[in-house]
Order: sequence, then structure tokens, then C-alpha cells
Amino acid sequence: MSFYPQSPTTSITDFLFRNLHTHSNSPALIDPYTHKTITFFQLKQHITQLAHVLHHSFNISKYDVVLIFSPNSILFPVAFLAVTSIGAIVTTANPLYTVTELSHQISDSKPKLIITVDQLKPKVNGFNLPVLDLNTISDLIEKADKTTSLAKYPVGKSSHKTTSSEQQSESVSQNDVVNRISYPVFNSSHKTTLLAQQSESESVSRNDVVSSISNAEHKTTSFAPTVSQNDVAAILYSSGTTGLSKGVVLTHRSIIATSLMVTSDQEEYGEGRSVFLIVVPLFHVMGLITFIFLSALSLYIYIYR
Repeated sequence: MSFYPQSPTTSITDFLFRNLHTHSNSPALIDPYTHKTITFFQLKQHITQLAHVLHHSFNISKYDVVLIFSPNSILFPVAFLAVTSIGAIVTTANPLYTVTELSHQISDSKPKLIITVDQLKPKVNGFNLPVLDLNTISDLIEKADKTTSLAKYPVGKSSHKTTSSEQQSESVSQNDVVNRISYPVFNSSHKTTLLAQQSESESVSRNDVVSSISNAEHKTTSFAPTVSQNDVAAILYSSGTTGLSKGVVLTHRSIIATSLMVTSDQEEYGEGRSVFLIVVPLFHVMGLITFIFLSALSLYIYIYR
């Protein structure tokens, strides 16, 4: 049995929403603390809107790396899927990391943007990178819902004609992405210099982000490039038990295949609308992949912090 989708351009978001018409109004994500619920239809909407913000407010494009530095949140999956839906790459970090530990991963993966929460901003203020506050995304999306035309910004595949700049971007090979990951040896003086040379992180204002979502309907072309199964979706880091942590490259294909392998029997025989609690951290490969394959089964997911 093959665990790979037949279409080479099936991305993670294409895979998750392939049967959306059968459960669009069913709950997808539930916050047990606030009782906030996101349906599968709303999840796709939120991913599309955030993808627009990432591209137009932060200039995130295919092959760019975005760091998600956050504890578990109902919006963590939204951020992950928004980044990967436009062909960009997610790297995640343990929110308990010290600045020194985080500096290694940032130096290694070279993110273009950090998505974090207010409580963790002091740890990222020295890296001279744009910062998007995860806690504000829900409110921003709710305000934008009234003004944004989502039809022009499909999640996943895009039928628009690519511009020369997009074609140039898509010509970058997966090897180019992997090869830009280095594994420097950090000594104490290196760490001190790295942090001392960096000014406070740049932060795009709340109003700018709201404006970016609200103005989506005025754009005439879609920004989503074609995402293939062989494109890199995530760079997740090892624990560094025997040395510095190392980035492990995961493609859309490997994540989809893992999900299909785990869920194949349930899809064949049917398990009903089960409810699952996610208590493991979403920054970790187990939590992240578990979320994806549970979502693939259209199940209710409670996300614990």
C-alpha cells in the first residue's frame, strides 16, 4: 500500500482540507481554557488570512524560514499551516529555551520572522528580526473577517500565472535550502558577540497587520506559489543530548505519508467523531505530527497549554 498522494503538488494544507465539504462546520480546534472553538471552515479561512499577512506585511515567500517560538495555543496550528501553505518553512523552538539556546537555532536556521507571544518577547528582542505576536492574531482575523474576500486567496494550489520573480524563487532547489543550514561551534565569546551586535527586534504594528488583512480584497493576484510534496515544510531541531541540537528537514511528502500511514485503518473502517486531547508540546515533532494526522481524520482536538 502506498502512503503517498498521487498528485506531486499535494501540500499539507491540500491534504488536510481535501474533504472539507463533508465537515466544514465541525469543530477542528478547541481551547479548553477560553472555550474558543475553530471549525474546519474557519481554520481554512484563518490560514488564508494569516498567509496574506505573512506575505504582504512581512514579505514571507517560498523557501523563507519562519520561527514559531510559543507554548501550545489554539493558534499555533494556524501559524504553522499558514507558513507552509505559501511554501515557506517552519522551524519551532522550545519556549523554555534560554536566549543562548535560542541563538544557536536562529543562527543555524536563519529565520526571516519570529512568531511568538508577549511573554517570550524579551527572549527575542536582541535578534534584529521582525516579530508577530501570536496572541493578537485571533482578534486581527475576527476584525478582518468582515472585509476580506477569501476567494482570491486560496490555501494550497494556485492557478495564477507566476511572475518572473516567483519563477526565480521557485527555481531554488531543496538542496539550496538544506545547504544554507550550518552547524557552527559556539563558544562563550561567540555567543556574547552575536547577541551584542543585534538591536531590538522589529515589530510590525497591530494596525499595519489589520490593514494588510483588510486590504486583501483589493489585490488582483494570488500570492501562493505551487507547493510540491518534495518541498521542505519544517526544520525541527533535535534535543542536543550529545552536543548542539541539529535541524531535521521534513518535507510535505514525509509529513503527509506519516499521517496516512497512521490513519489508514481509521479512514477505511471509520472511527466516528472522536475527541482527542493534545497535551504534548506542539513545537515538538510528536505534538506537531499528531495534530496533523488527527486533523486529517476530521477529529475534535483540545489543545492544552
